[in-house]
Amino acid sequence: MSKTKRKRYSAEFEAKVALDALKGDSTVHELAARFRYPPEHGHAVEAAGPGPDAR
Repeated sequence: MSKTKRKRYSAEFEAKVALDALKGDSTVHELAARFRYPPEHGHAVEAAGPGPDAR
């Protein structure tokens, strides 16, 4: 059985996602759909701080 590697995102891509998250116009799930980025792996989004869906 071979191990599968997890997907690595470039710093440029993560910065683009984080900047969109900082605008506060979209939820994490909307950003994930737009950028084809799994919301459960949203490290760039989490690093950007709370979005509009934060409590």
